[in-house]
Order: sequence, then C-alpha cells, then structure tokens
Amino acid sequence: MLSLDMFALEHWQPGMTQVGFFAVKKDDKLRLITDGRPANVRRLGGLPLDVHLPTPEDFADLHVPPHSRLIKFKHDVSAMFHRFVVPRWLQLLFCLAPLTPAQLRVLGRDPHGPNVPVLRTLAMGWVDAVYLMQSVMERLMSRVISPSRFLTAGARLEQGPILAIYIDDTIGCGLSPRDDRLMTALDARVAAVLAGSAVPENFPKHVAATTGPMDGLGCALLADRIVPTPKRKLALFLKTRAVLAAGFACGHDLHPLLGLWAWAFLLCRPAFSVFHAAYRFCAVAQDRVFALWPSVRRELVTALALLPFIEAPLSLPLASRRYASDASSDYGGALVSMPRFQTSCRLWVWRLEWVRRWRWLGDHINELEVRALMPAYERHRSRRILLLTDSSVAVGALTKGRSSSWRINLLARRCLALRLLTGNILLLHHLPSALNPADSHSRGYRSTSVRRFSAPRIRDVP
Repeated sequence: MLSLDMFALEHWQPGMTQVGFFAVKKDDKLRLITDGRPANVRRLGGLPLDVHLPTPEDFADLHVPPHSRLIKFKHDVSAMFHRFVVPRWLQLLFCLAPLTPAQLRVLGRDPHGPNVPVLRTLAMGWVDAVYLMQSVMERLMSRVISPSRFLTAGARLEQGPILAIYIDDTIGCGLSPRDDRLMTALDARVAAVLAGSAVPENFPKHVAATTGPMDGLGCALLADRIVPTPKRKLALFLKTRAVLAAGFACGHDLHPLLGLWAWAFLLCRPAFSVFHAAYRFCAVAQDRVFALWPSVRRELVTALALLPFIEAPLSLPLASRRYASDASSDYGGALVSMPRFQTSCRLWVWRLEWVRRWRWLGDHINELEVRALMPAYERHRSRRILLLTDSSVAVGALTKGRSSSWRINLLARRCLALRLLTGNILLLHHLPSALNPADSHSRGYRSTSVRRFSAPRIRDVP
C-alpha cells in the first residue's frame, strides 16, 4: 500500500510526466499499485537495459540424481520497488495530477505552494525498473554465494546449491541429503543479508529449507518434479473456458491468455506445438473482434486436455545408449546407437537400430530429419535420451517446442505425444554431417555397424 511519505510536492515544470494507479484487491484489502508506463515515452533513446530472469524452463533443466530429493527454501522482499529513493531528475517522471488548493489545505500544506505530487520511489511498469531491482538483489546475494552459482548462470545441482533470483524472490535449491546442512546455513545467510540491508524480508512468505512442496515462479517445486501450481491451473482453466464460451475474441484479448499458457508450457517445451492457429488468429485479428476459428477452438480444448500432464520430471536417469539419426530424400532415414560407456577411448562402435525407405517421395528434407529421430522415443521408458543429428532445423524446432512451418509443427505434435506416452526426454545436439555416424546408413551405403574415431568427442551429459 502506498503511503504519503513516498511522495514529495513540486512546482510544475517542463519534463514532468503524469503516471497513474490501478487498484488490486488482495487478502480482502484494496491496494494501490503505480503504473509507470506513461514515463516510458519520456525515456531518452536507446534500448531497455537487458535483464535475464529465471523461468520455469531453467528449473525444468535441473537434474536430481537417483536416491536424492530436491531441497529448497524461499525468501521474499516486502514492497521491493518502494525501498529505494530515486534521483530527483528521475522523480519528475513519476508525477500525479496537480492538487487543488482545497486538497492542499486538507493535507496541511500551503494552498499556494507546490501542488504536484511526485513519487520518490520506483514505479512499476517503468521500462528499466526490473533491471535495477534485479541488479540490486544479485549484488546482495553475491555476498552469500558466488554469482556462478546463480541459476541464470547455468549452474547445476550436481556441483552444489544454487540460487534463483527473480526480482524480489530468492529461491535456493540443493540435493538432499547431501546438501541439507549447506542449505540450512545458506538459508540463514540470505536472511541475515536481507536483514542487514534496506530490503526487509516479507516473513509470512518465507519458506525454510524443506523437501516438501513449495511454490515459486508460478510452479510447485516438489521433491522430484515441477508442476504448475493448482492456483495457476485453475486460472488457466477458467479463463480458457470463458473464451470458449464467449465464442468471440480479439487478438489483444487472446494474446495474454496464450502468454499464461506459454509460462506453463515452459515445463514441457513440446507442448508449445499445440498452438499454431491461435498465434495466427492474434496476428490477423489484432484489435478487431472475430468469431473464434474452429482450429483455434480445437487448440484451446487440446491445451485444456493436456493441462493435467504438464510437468517437468527432475530425476530421470540417462539412457544406457546414445543415438544418432539422419535422413536423405533419395533413400530414407536411419537411427544408430552405441553404448553410453565404452572400454576404448579412441573408437566408438555404432550399431544400426532402425532404417527405412520413405513411402512417399517429395517431402522436404527438414520434415524427413524430424521423422528419422522419432524412433528414439520407443527404445526406452522414462529416460533422458542423448541424440545427435546434423539437422539444425530439427534441433531448433524441437528444442523450441514448435515451428512456424505447419508441417514441421505437426511432427512436433507427434513428438509431444511420444513424450507423454513414453515419459522420455530427448537431449538434442547438433554435429556436422561429416561426423554423423548415421549419414552413410541413410544413403544406403552400409547395412552393418560402423566405427568412427571419437575425436572430436561429445562430452557426456551428467
């Protein structure tokens, strides 16, 4: 809740920008939040300062080894945006409408004195506010742990505890029982740093180190997997049903709903392939109200059906074999494999797993490359499968989860179905065609196992 001591009175002068407020009802209390977006038009050129925030996808990339559980804690800062006083030249961007003499008398001020209320703290919605707050929190947490152990720096749980900093939220993660004592000590150090700074902690939201469920970034962090929170699932269900029941929408109304779905789909990237016509509808409709296309309705209903299955398993072991796939337009596709562990460090032995001649000719080579890697899903159950391919299009489309090409997007949907049925996760890596052991098989040159030297070697995924 904003208080009067956050404001100062100034005389009107050129360069002042009037901001607004919007009311939010939370915990049966009406709260005012500043809307600093009007100040963005007064920004002096240049692009917004780049800031990299953790997402659910970063949590989904974590790996919990067998016989271990995810232990985590959470700290929250109270009213983060209003804990720092900004310079006077910046305060002039966050002004309210001038007060009347009668209003000044009620406040006990000179009726003929300064009459423009100016917000002395940061306003939410200002383009660089998130960067400033994130920088402050990262600077404070660097006293607790090395910045290389931040989640956004690519830290891994196998090397020790990590911290995920999202503006005013600080989430620590580690492996239990290995890091139980370290996590308890790290939790206390984070609390001490916040207590000794100008950013007091919001104690009701503090979660001590635990292996039980904990909410963070709209996700429920469990011991061995991450799922959307029940509150987010309910919001997605109700808002999607409301759009389907209305039958009409404009692009600007549908786009925020797709954004909410995208945040949940970050836990399962292949689920992005569900939406194709919906994005096209937003681009075509924009601010005009159209009846929902039948294809858009089908995609929204499919998303609702997939909602209970959206999750990110953290404890899947690595498959016992690594795979390589390739395809050619004149012969077919091939999949070869080799054991994950080999006695020889100079020679890799690959075995032919699957090869076929395409029934229909004329498909684009990018589509055939995606088809060629699909049989890897059927070789294991509930495993992380390392797969090598020389198709950058296939790696890009399946890593992103969807493609702008509707034909490749259909294949991405098949990959989503295979993932849900088998429980496998593909770890795709690109390599040059000359080093692809499946290249000769896809052209029909060999039908036996192939041996290749390991240089340059592909490092094992932990």
